[in-house]
Amino acid sequence: MPYSFHKDKQAYFTMQRDVTLSHIIPFVQKSLPDFNIKNATILEVGCGEAGVLQAFLEQGAGHCVGIELSKGRAELAKSFLGSANEADRFSILVQNIHDASVQAQFQSTFDLIVLKDVIEHIHDRPKMMATLKSLLKPNGAIFFGFPPWQMPFGGHQQNSTSSIIKATPWIHLLPVDVYLGLVKIFDNRPGFIAGKREIRDTRISIGDYESLMGSTGFYEVARIDYLSNPIYAYKFGFEPTEQVSWISKLPGLRNFITTCVYSIVKSND
Repeated sequence: MPYSFHKDKQAYFTMQRDVTLSHIIPFVQKSLPDFNIKNATILEVGCGEAGVLQAFLEQGAGHCVGIELSKGRAELAKSFLGSANEADRFSILVQNIHDASVQAQFQSTFDLIVLKDVIEHIHDRPKMMATLKSLLKPNGAIFFGFPPWQMPFGGHQQNSTSSIIKATPWIHLLPVDVYLGLVKIFDNRPGFIAGKREIRDTRISIGDYESLMGSTGFYEVARIDYLSNPIYAYKFGFEPTEQVSWISKLPGLRNFITTCVYSIVKSND
């Protein structure tokens, strides 16, 4: 069976809230001295059940907006947030970040935009970055948290029902036909196979991320490479561990053993 926390949406909401309070918000506040969370406007792209936004609301954010493709997950987000917050402090929208209406509605609106475990699923990333730039207030910033493609489970194979597939690191780096052929032998769910093919199509390495930021007019304010992803503390009980600094300077090694990147960027404009 896949890990139970992926099915228990209340537990996953709490997990995302907790890692945001313990790691993401402190990282943002340390990296952006001028950022005042009190009354800030926050956007999360791909908010899921909105545990990340709940953490920002608890810390005094003025208004939080979540954009989510899944209507079911958006409804859960409204329910979970509504049980703890005033309705005028958050909005959850069932939309695609590429929708022109998003840019029209939220031009120059947000102090901070958050994409946690999302950028690796985006197909047209340059288009998305242009949209995000238009949504930021002057001096606004974007937080990215993502698992690099070449890390041991960058193919999201850990969600398999097969103990063999979900426990085999780097299997997703095999030639695509070989990889998907093996997956089909052990876990032939059509939706799962399609998901593994899609994440391969949209994969992003650390180098890809760096190139994307540079080519779309952003510069990195701060970054942490993690050997052990902070969310692993809540999923598996593993202590969050930052990558050794000298390893982060060696892409040939870094790319394969960095399980998570936290990065904050600002526009060059």
